[in-house]
This record gives sequence, structure tokens and C-alpha cells, in this order.
Amino acid sequence: MAAKKHEIIILTRNVASAGNSEPGVTFRAVNYDGKSGLVEVLRGIHTVLSFTQLENNSQKNLIDAAIVAGVKRFAPSEWGRYADSDMVL
Repeated sequence: MAAKKHEIIILTRNVASAGNSEPGVTFRAVNYDGKSGLVEVLRGIHTVLSFTQLENNSQKNLIDAAIVAGVKRFAPSEWGRYADSDMVL
């Protein structure tokens, strides 16, 4: 992060598997099935960039939680693979 203007928070299912982080990067373990927990993590966040797979409700729950938390910008994942097909979006 050359300019160090932004704090980066990476939401992950397992912080232990995230590895080492750079200064200004924070990992937070979340449960994508629980919207109330996601709302708490997203409070005060301006922009969310989503890179979730589309095979479950993770992104929908993240979008719903972002709305409740007052997130200003949300960039949804536009790629993914459905678990029961070979179709890639």
C-alpha cells in the first residue's frame, strides 16, 4: 500500500488460514450464514468488494448486511461456479 490511505479488512471464514498480513491489512473471521454478525463487522465500512463464490447465500447475506450497516458502495462478485453444474458465470 504505497499511499497508505485506506485500511483493508479482509473477511474470511478462518483467520488462521489467512497467513501473514501487511501493515494496514486486518483479517476478521466471519460467519456468512449469520447476517447480524456481518452487520456488526460492516458498521463504519464505506466500500465492500466481494469475491465470494455464487454457490451459496454468502454474497446475498453480505449484501443484505451491508445495506443494514449503511455501507455506501458494494461491488458484487460477478464470477463464480454453481456447485451442481459446470456453468461459470
